[in-house]
Amino acid sequence: MQFRTKIVDFAVALASGAALCATLTLILARGIDRGLESVTLAEEQLALYLTMETNVSDMLRLYITAAAAPSDAYLSRLRETKDAVQRDVEMIRGIVADEVEFRGEGELEELERLDRIEVVLRDIERILDELAFDVRGPLPVDALAEPLTRAVEALDERLAPLIDLSIADDAGEVLEARAEIAALSRRSVWIGTIAGLLTLVTAAVGVFALLNTFMRPFGSILEGATRLARGELDYRIPEGGRDEFGRLSRDFNVMAVQLERSDRALRAEEEELQRRVAARTAELEDANARLSAQDATRRRFLADVSHELRTPLTVMRGEAEVALRLSAETLDEGARAALGGVVEQSEHMSRLVDDLLFVARREAGEAPLNLSRVRLGPLLERTVTDARQLAEGVEIGLVADAAAKGTEIEVDPGRVHQLLMVLLDNAIRYSPDRETITVEARRAAGSVEIDVRDRGIGIPAADLPHVLDRFVRGSNALPGGTGLGLPVAQAIAQAHGGALSIASGEGNGTTVTLTLSRPVDPEDGGPA
Repeated sequence: MQFRTKIVDFAVALASGAALCATLTLILARGIDRGLESVTLAEEQLALYLTMETNVSDMLRLYITAAAAPSDAYLSRLRETKDAVQRDVEMIRGIVADEVEFRGEGELEELERLDRIEVVLRDIERILDELAFDVRGPLPVDALAEPLTRAVEALDERLAPLIDLSIADDAGEVLEARAEIAALSRRSVWIGTIAGLLTLVTAAVGVFALLNTFMRPFGSILEGATRLARGELDYRIPEGGRDEFGRLSRDFNVMAVQLERSDRALRAEEEELQRRVAARTAELEDANARLSAQDATRRRFLADVSHELRTPLTVMRGEAEVALRLSAETLDEGARAALGGVVEQSEHMSRLVDDLLFVARREAGEAPLNLSRVRLGPLLERTVTDARQLAEGVEIGLVADAAAKGTEIEVDPGRVHQLLMVLLDNAIRYSPDRETITVEARRAAGSVEIDVRDRGIGIPAADLPHVLDRFVRGSNALPGGTGLGLPVAQAIAQAHGGALSIASGEGNGTTVTLTLSRPVDPEDGGPA
């Protein structure tokens, strides 16, 4: 049987039990309502009989009073009392008619009794009407005796027994109805208790059966999922019957088989991938070793070539200078110009070779520096003064307070001068006429920072990450450069343990910041 069918059957059983309880409760409630209605009708009828008996007595008394002492007031009260007696009869007849409709033909006897009561009342009223009194004067006693005697006899012998019998019947009906209500109440309690217990037992048995049917396969599936999560892909759960859990257990085992196969395939692929990665890693390590060796060879070659070129360049320049001095009177202007060009180009080549040699030694960690402690102010002023001689139409301004100018730094003054001259030369070359280049120095915690700021053409964003690479020139660079200036400046900064940073935007100028460490002086809390 399908688990869903079991749940539906259980729900139907509970609904049937609830419907049965509701039906029994409704039946008992309707019985109690009928009993209450019967009690109400009997009590109303009993009260009307008592009221009618009182009104009849009042009517007889008013007849006697009006006959003995007639007056308009007594006659008016007598008519009201007679009307009241008639209303009582009509109301009792209405209640009896309701009882006949409510209880059936068993109440016809009471309706016949009421007819007899009404006949007796008419007889009494006819006897009393024989008095024929009016307001002209009282009747004599002899005229009152005989009719009153007959009226009292009719009241006592004929009307009173009928009313008493009706009152007794109504009182009995009240007691009977109340007894029936009490019995129905007790029966409803027992029936409700039994129905509730049966429903509770049915619910408990059904829930236990459903839980037993549900928890065993669910527990097996949960155990299987836990084992699979721990990596036991060969675990299989017991397959159930033909219900939903049976299908689920079979599908679970199929899934476990597929997972096991996929895991085996993945493990095989992982092993193959690891093998390939190991092979590629070995190849990369070998290639990296070869590249490292080639780079070391390149650096050594560059350093060796630079070192070897220095001597012949020096000799070439010296020979040209000697020739210019010793043969001044024998050389014509063309020869002297040629020898001057040789001297100039040899000096340029010597500086270029010296820069290349410094960069190569810096990459090898062997950059030579002649360190000394100097004050920052004189070094900057000398550099700016030298740079102003190169500037035509461009103003170079120095901004530094007394504290910054008085700061001592331990550097190679020549190399730092060379670094700043590279930065200023670039700023001059790429600044329009009548612009200002600013050199700004400031103290920082344990260091000094020097900004060289221009408002020139700037560096394109695509070129900015590569401007510190050797022999790389920007896309908007002017002709005539070698692409070695900024790399040399960076090498000098790094050799001093400092840093070089560039901020620029095309058309927005360039700011190059040099950061150099400085000794701690007394103003900073330590020795100078």
